Amino acid sequence: MVSIYLASPLGFAESTRHFMAQLVEQLDAHVTVVNPWDDIRFVDEFERIAGLDSRAEAFAALAEINTELGRANAESIRNADGMVAILDGVDVDSGTASEIGYAFGLGKRI
Repeated sequence: MVSIYLASPLGFAESTRHFMAQLVEQLDAHVTVVNPWDDIRFVDEFERIAGLDSRAEAFAALAEINTELGRANAESIRNADGMVAILDGVDVDSGTASEIGYAFGLGKRI
């Protein structure tokens, strides 16, 4: 089955997660959806970081997480057959725009 990477900012807010779930459900009938918001490896680490007194330590830990998530997302985009990108809102989300540019550079259908 064809796989698509779902690029969107919909996981940031509780108010849009329901729409994301509905979208994934509808897409799943036609393609395999790779949704980066399903990666919950760092939930416990985010809670630990929130309790840190040292901003430097918190920023360093967040930088490590950002690097790993970026690497994982790039790999998922490379492995997907194409991409569906959500571009609603006042401005296009910067992360979604980056994912689109990366996929385009790889010759993926968007």
